[in-house]
Amino acid sequence: MKTYKINIQLIIVFLLCCVLHITAQQEAQYTQYMYNTSIINPAYTGSEKTFKISLLHRSQWVNVPGAPITQTLNIEGILKENLGASLNISKDAIGPSQDFIIDANIAYHIQLNAYGKIALGIKAGVSKFNLDLSQGNLNPNQTMVTSNNITKTFSRIGAGLYYYTDKTYLGVSVPNLLESKYENLDLNINYNLKNHYYIIAGTIFDIGENTRFKPALLAKVASGTPLSLDLSANFLFNEKFILGAAYRLDAAVSALLGFHASNNIFLGYAYDYTTNFKNEYTGGTHELCIRINFSRSSIYKSPRFF
Repeated sequence: MKTYKINIQLIIVFLLCCVLHITAQQEAQYTQYMYNTSIINPAYTGSEKTFKISLLHRSQWVNVPGAPITQTLNIEGILKENLGASLNISKDAIGPSQDFIIDANIAYHIQLNAYGKIALGIKAGVSKFNLDLSQGNLNPNQTMVTSNNITKTFSRIGAGLYYYTDKTYLGVSVPNLLESKYENLDLNINYNLKNHYYIIAGTIFDIGENTRFKPALLAKVASGTPLSLDLSANFLFNEKFILGAAYRLDAAVSALLGFHASNNIFLGYAYDYTTNFKNEYTGGTHELCIRINFSRSSIYKSPRFF
């Protein structure tokens, strides 16, 4: 069993060393995805064995008109010993368009061996796409003749698989198996949200009495587009402070800060420095998160910080 555990960590390290290609953003982008993982993988739900509420705000490409602004609320807990559930609410605004998503996750966790568990998760919900036609002329070849909004509602169904130990995790997921499509040729509108496939992986190394090191990756691909990759490295000091950096291939480098203000409150901040277009167009990206843990036991008893 010991050999199997070591091999899992070697697989994670190998994945972290892979060089992949980035594509354009379609679903909402998160730098601090590790603090709200059930949004991208429903099987993560309940793995922390606690009841928590997480809030995140992301202002992307500051100073660029119509740049993405993302806000999320996650409520997550345990229904039974091996059954977790969560509610996710998110709003993603880009220019005159907004996506409002509400979905619920449920995950069942199975003890796979002496070290790790595997979880199966499903996601179901709805998304509402809204386009405010009064905010601009979407078709430069004709005059806008209406100020009405276009609103469309789409169903969402997703699934995920998540393996984890105290110091290692590996997950695959598809948050939405149903493609959302809307086309209006008269207004030159083509909304087509394709399926997104995710791989998350990470492992923790104890490198000192009070220091832990966690390399991690997030790989994402949408149908018909190249693969994107986020690589991150975080250090946990004295079970309280987190300092790290991340690299999004051909897109951004990031600095990450985290602080356990108490046994129940965690604060996180990330700054993305854009690398794929000139800096005078943007002031970078700011991301804030707060997580409130309502468990009676101390969060520091677990060696995980994912």
